[in-house]
Order: sequence, then C-alpha cells, then structure tokens
Amino acid sequence: PDATAANAALEPERLVGAEMGLDWRPAEGVRLSATAYANRLRGAVANVTLGQGPGVFPGVGFVAAGGLYRRRENLGAIDSHGVELD
Repeated sequence: PDATAANAALEPERLVGAEMGLDWRPAEGVRLSATAYANRLRGAVANVTLGQGPGVFPGVGFVAAGGLYRRRENLGAIDSHGVELD
C-alpha cells in the first residue's frame, strides 16, 4: 500500500572515509586484529515520509488507507565511526 515518488532534483551521494587496521600474531595459529574507521556520507538518499493514505499525492497518484506516501530526498550527512575487533 506504500508509494514512493522519484525526485529528479536528487544529488549524488558522496563518501569520504578512512580506515586503519592492525594484525598481531602472538603465537602459531593465533591472530588478533583491530580496525578503526571513520566515514561521512554526504547527500545520503532516503525515502522521506510526507503523507498517509487514503489520498492522491503528486508523482504517485492514489495511496490506499494505511499506506504511506514517500519521496526520495537528500539528507544532510551521515557520520559513521567505530572499531572492529577480531
């Protein structure tokens, strides 16, 4: 019942990031590793909810009761930082 409209004004997503890792083998058959990372996704694309059916919405037409009207939009940015241990 949901409908998502396209958006011709979308800008491309841009990813900038860095990653650094370390492997340590203290003994035969043993490996420890750590990886640190930092990423920023600029202009991330998401489906943004703008209305709820029933109703007629631009770009998608009729949305039934219980359905959601969404449009693809650029978000500001998404930051992701962390460490992985193995």
